[in-house]
This record gives sequence, structure tokens and C-alpha cells, in this order.
Amino acid sequence: MHPDDDEAMMNSPDVVVVGAGVSGLVAARELHEAGAGVRVLEARNRPGGRVRTRAGDPPLELGAEFLQADGPAAAEIRAAGATLCPVPVTHGRMHHGELEAVDFGPALRVLREAGDLTAEGDLPLAAALHATSGDSDARAMAARYVEQYHAAPVGSVSTLWVTRIEEGSEGAGGGDAQVQVASGLDVLPTTLSRPLPEGMISYGTVVRQVVRGEGVVRLSLEGPDGPGTVTSPRVILTLPPAILARVLLQSALPRGHRRALALLRMGGVMKVGLRLRRDFWLDLRKDHDLPKFLHSMGAFPTWWTGPGDAPRLVAWAGGSASARLRGLLRKELVELAVAELATMIGRSAREVASQIEGAACRDWGRDAMTRGAYTHALVGGAEAPTVLAEPVDGTLFLAGEAVSESVGTVEGAWQAGVRAANQVLAMRHPA
Repeated sequence: MHPDDDEAMMNSPDVVVVGAGVSGLVAARELHEAGAGVRVLEARNRPGGRVRTRAGDPPLELGAEFLQADGPAAAEIRAAGATLCPVPVTHGRMHHGELEAVDFGPALRVLREAGDLTAEGDLPLAAALHATSGDSDARAMAARYVEQYHAAPVGSVSTLWVTRIEEGSEGAGGGDAQVQVASGLDVLPTTLSRPLPEGMISYGTVVRQVVRGEGVVRLSLEGPDGPGTVTSPRVILTLPPAILARVLLQSALPRGHRRALALLRMGGVMKVGLRLRRDFWLDLRKDHDLPKFLHSMGAFPTWWTGPGDAPRLVAWAGGSASARLRGLLRKELVELAVAELATMIGRSAREVASQIEGAACRDWGRDAMTRGAYTHALVGGAEAPTVLAEPVDGTLFLAGEAVSESVGTVEGAWQAGVRAANQVLAMRHPA
């Protein structure tokens, strides 16, 4: 290829993919393998988006972590030779070293009853739970479950949306078998980006504005060399809802798409990963027979263990619990997590702190590229992902977990990326 042709392709490619997360990488790979000229614009200086692994032994996952065992992402990772560890669906509550089982059955039954109320119209989940026949404990557990598992505030999330998502994935009830990656989930974006030609992904490139014209889309961007413009007949946007709303001019989307986008929100998540001394970890597991998921009444309502026997714990606060931690420094978050772990297992905070070999924190609500961890819908927005998945005039295509049938999951992001790529290819080569 002549250098001038290369420059022309960079500034006016067949397809522009905005975002090098899982969805964008999958879409780019599909299009590249089909012979399309593709350029990927990524604001971060790395691929992966909300996959964020802190290297170490064991690694700490600060972003996405769980995969469906029989999903395409897990198959990709297996093919790359990485080890996948099954995720046991076991829950417990621990306080001062005393462990008791947690049964989500009553909470899930209350959620189903709340969903039945949407036959007469959608409601905020808090209002629907209040109208159920469940006792106060079951309603409180249902609210807590949605705040943590879906990172969605119960005062505003759509009951109809929660019902549909729960029907599609069994959540705490078990559902599809899941796995974790022993060496870290960052193997996935590394593997997905490997077949793409060097230079196809422009890192450190922030899209500031997207304008849809007659048969063409114009993107204003800020890259390592300053401001610039890229035009293309077809653009796939894999951005989260809050970022989409910021870069898309009102005229870029039809009214139905604008209304759908306005009904989606990103849930906040605060995640702290703790790497423990192996001898302490083995003693802890032996003394307490730890379940996979631990539930606490403290600042971090949900905890879980690493893959296999890895000496690692995650402290997780979703929804309104994450908002209460906002503004704390990394040192304060780690100290809070250590103190909470000490209370849970019945040890002193000083002893537990002495057994920490590494720690890392991530506040996804403050992440400038996402403004949250994953998506949920407000009242009236249960159909929003379906609406947004429809192409706009054959030029603009939306992807990412927010417009998938499996919102909030790696598999959802993957599925949306494949769909957008197929939509683009269908436009380029109509039957």
C-alpha cells in the first residue's frame, strides 16, 4: 500500500470503531477478517475497556472478572492456553468468625412477585417491592441483591428491566456455570487485538463529537498529536450510555433512540482487591471453609474469593453503597476493607493488615471513560437496549454491553460487537 493510501484509510476508513473494549475488539476483528478497512479509536492507552487486571501473583481484577463457562470469551481464552477455574455458587455471611449460609430463595421469590406487578405498568423497584407480600427481611434482601448484583439503585431502576434480566440470567440462583481466569482476564483483550494489524488501533484518542451527515459520519477527536477529524460511511460506537450522550449531537440520533438512551444509566461500583500471604490464606480457608461469596453488613456488602486456591479477596460495593465510599483515598479504602475483613473473620485489624501483600482499588463511578461499571434502565426503559441496537440510516451502529441482551456481562459486550459487525457487513454487501 502506498503511504498516501495508508493515510487516506486512517482519515476516511470503511468503518470506524469507537472503543477498544471487548465489544469494539470483537467488531473490529470480524470486520477486518471480512476485508473491511477498519480504524479503531480508543481513549485509553491500552485495550480492554472495563477489563482491568493488576499484574501480580495472583493478579487482582479491578474490572470485569466472571465469564460464562460455555460462552465465546471463555472459548477464546481456552484456545489461548489460559487456565479457567469454575466458580462455585456458594454464599455465606460471616461475623466474628461465625459463618452462616445465605439463602437467596425468599429474595428471588419477592423479585418475581414484584415483576408480576409490571403487568399494570412499570414501577421503580423500591415501590414494587413495597407492594409485594414478602416480609421485611425478604424485601430488604431483594433490594440489597439488586443494588449489589446489578449495581442499580432500587429507588430508580425499572422493575420490568430487572425482571427481564433476571429471567435471562439466573443471577444468585445459579444459572449458567461461570469461570474465572487464573492468570487474569486481560488475556482476553490481548488475544482479541493480536490479529489486528499494527496501527489499526489509535490509542490515547478521545472522540469529542459525533455528527451524522448524508451517508457519512464525522468524528471530531483529540489524539496524541492534537485535534483532528475522521470521516467514514459507517461508525460503530461501543461507548457507555453516559459517554454516548456526551459525544452524540441531538441530531445524530432519531427521537426513539434519543429517548432510549436517556432511560439508561451506569451503576457505580467500588472494588478493592486484596492479595494475601499464602500461609494466612490457607489457614483462613481451613478454619472457616469459606464459600465463594461472602456477604457483610459493612461498607463492602459483597466479597468473593479468587480463582481456585489463589490467595485473593475482592471487596465490592455496588449501587448506593459505592456512593457512600466516594471521595475516600486509596489508603482509606484499603484500611476500611481490612478492618471489615478482620471483623468478619474474628481477627484484629493489625493482624490482618500484616497479612496483606498487595492491594488495588477502582472507583468505576469516577472513571472518566465510563462513568460507571455497567448499565441498568430507569422506569420505562426496559426496551431501551433493543431500540438502541437498531442501526441509524445504515451509517451509525451502537454496540457494547448496554445494548445487549446480556447487559453488564462480557458475553453481552461480545454479542453486541458481533451483531454490529454483521449489520455493517450487511449494509456493505446487501443481499
